[in-house]
Amino acid sequence: MSNIRCRRDYPALEDLGANGWIPVPRTRLPFPANVVASRNDPLFRFDRIEA
Repeated sequence: MSNIRCRRDYPALEDLGANGWIPVPRTRLPFPANVVASRNDPLFRFDRIEA
């Protein structure tokens, strides 16, 4: 487990990557999907989210 953390209560970026959470897809997915977002997510700015 990496010691680099975004916040104390969040997983390390290394652990997110190892479990398939990053990198975040930057192109349209080849199947129907829903975008779920939160205005208070410390890992991603709400204004960067697109459907």
